[in-house]
Amino acid sequence: NLNIYRFKYTRVFAHYKPIPEDQAPMGVVGIPRALNMDENYPFWFTFFNELGFSVRLTPRTTKKTFEEGMETIPSESVCYPAKLVHGHIMHLINQKTPFIFYPCVPYERNLNEKGDNPYNCPIVTAYSAVIKSVGQTAIPIDSPVISFKDSNLLLKQCKTDLRSLGIADAVIHNAF
Repeated sequence: NLNIYRFKYTRVFAHYKPIPEDQAPMGVVGIPRALNMDENYPFWFTFFNELGFSVRLTPRTTKKTFEEGMETIPSESVCYPAKLVHGHIMHLINQKTPFIFYPCVPYERNLNEKGDNPYNCPIVTAYSAVIKSVGQTAIPIDSPVISFKDSNLLLKQCKTDLRSLGIADAVIHNAF
């Protein structure tokens, strides 16, 4: 019998091998394996890899993941998946990851033509801002507002965000 969850998990995470960190011209970017970053990981991995970053993905979620971030959770009432984000971010911080990418994503791609609203839940959309507000670290957490609803807009947002790292628009366009 096909285990669709195992298949999807393997498809999303197992096929992407990062540039070795000592060979990455742009350095290391950390990506938390949490909330909508799971769904969008293939895009973000490929994009950052093509830009010359070594992508450091957090490990699979465990009880230790939750415990690693427990002290930074600002609300008891937020959903458990959101609480796990704290552990994934703390893991990247504890690994001394120089740059963490965790965007605000209000809209996903519309995968159902009959559907009219690919809007993320408010927790998924805003949690990058929560993480930045409780972050007690000198490690930068980049959390631009990104929309997967329109690929032209997504490219424009990526260019706007990554120019600050000194990456030329043409390089961003090619990686995109």
